[in-house]
Amino acid sequence: MTPRAGFVLNLFAACVLAGCEQPPIEVATPDLSKADPVVADVVRRASDHVASSGGSGEAWTEYGRVLYGNGFNEHALAAFSEALTVDPDQPRNVYVRSLVNRSNYDRPAALADALRAVELTRATMSAAEVHVLWRAAWMAMEASEFEQAADLLDRASAVAPDDANTKRVRARLHLEMGQAAEGLAVVQALVESDPANGDIRWLQSRLLRGAGRPEEAQAAALLSSERTPVYTDPWAAWAMGRRTGIGVERDRALRLAQAGQHQEADRVLRRLQSFDIEPRTLALLEARLQAAGGARGLAVASLTMLVDEYPDWAPPHHELARLMLARPAGGGRPPVADVDRAIELLEKAVELDGESTVARSTLAQAYGARRRFDDAVAQLAVCVEQVPANRGWRTAMATAQVSGGDAQAARQTLDEAATLFGGAEPPQALVTRVRANIKIGDKVAAAEALVQLQDAAPNHPAIDRLTRLVQQP
Repeated sequence: MTPRAGFVLNLFAACVLAGCEQPPIEVATPDLSKADPVVADVVRRASDHVASSGGSGEAWTEYGRVLYGNGFNEHALAAFSEALTVDPDQPRNVYVRSLVNRSNYDRPAALADALRAVELTRATMSAAEVHVLWRAAWMAMEASEFEQAADLLDRASAVAPDDANTKRVRARLHLEMGQAAEGLAVVQALVESDPANGDIRWLQSRLLRGAGRPEEAQAAALLSSERTPVYTDPWAAWAMGRRTGIGVERDRALRLAQAGQHQEADRVLRRLQSFDIEPRTLALLEARLQAAGGARGLAVASLTMLVDEYPDWAPPHHELARLMLARPAGGGRPPVADVDRAIELLEKAVELDGESTVARSTLAQAYGARRRFDDAVAQLAVCVEQVPANRGWRTAMATAQVSGGDAQAARQTLDEAATLFGGAEPPQALVTRVRANIKIGDKVAAAEALVQLQDAAPNHPAIDRLTRLVQQP
């Protein structure tokens, strides 16, 4: 027990013996007048818990998480500071306060807290806590303390030599110091292990540009994230664990339903219904929960009503189309009439929301089911153009091309993907490559791709059929 904690306990005991009452806990709350109603409710509950607990460290911490997770950074800073007043040696709270300070653009305070967290974890440091070191290195780098950042990264590498985030921060440090070649040497292994990671490609593209290799930088940029790369870790995820709101709760209900936890999903829905939320949003969620719960007929009826009532709203069109395309309970393919209805709905959804690559890719699937391969390729080409880092859409486009009779175009699409992403091709891409090479008449290349498929996925159901095709004269 700290001296301060002992003093507070003794003071409380004295007050109890004297018959006096504890002074009320003052809890500052942000302006919630324009907040998401779900967020406002959670903030008020957490604030009330601080007051009812007498200002316990756990209550202040929980309140800080709620505030930080929902974007009230100034109040979160005060809440975590109160928690640290109760227990000043809690490393996780010190660490999170560092993140809050950084969000508030107070870099000196962020670095001070990050270094304090390093000291508090020095005796117990393991690979599970290596983020404390690389995060402190990041804070030092932002403060232009490059030598200190390098020292912290050396310590992190000694604790966890294979930690990807430590390597990412080291490569970023080289970039900040104008050492692009050294940074590329660090980031290359990360690219090879995770070629579709947009955050790693973002860093690679900037290092290539710094090294004077603009064409390679442009190719890496095609696969990079448009947003600022995220560096996550267990404590940062814990800090954001109280993020909420209508959208977050909606997604949570769907995840619960898909996991078979229907009562819990229904409980989330009922809670959302108690707030002032747009009725059509709740109606769509209820229909999606019905579908996830296996009540297909009820979901179809609910979505059909939404499509009729809101003809210019894309989501119910897309959701209803997905149900039309789902395989029947007994197996087999959906009826042709259902596929045609899905195409009609998806064409409308794409018309209403041209940026929805999910709707376009589903439409391409429906076109493929009706052997409209050129139309499928056209939709997938838009998907690839909008999100170049999605390798699955490139594979789907190549599959549609070979099914439509353009095997050369299919092979070119696969080759472009292989160049962009590197590494081993996924099994479905190898299946399509074998098919394309057979149609072109290149049996040698087809056999080579088949061997790769057998190594990558020895139980793939297409292997026997493709083997017979390769062996045919």
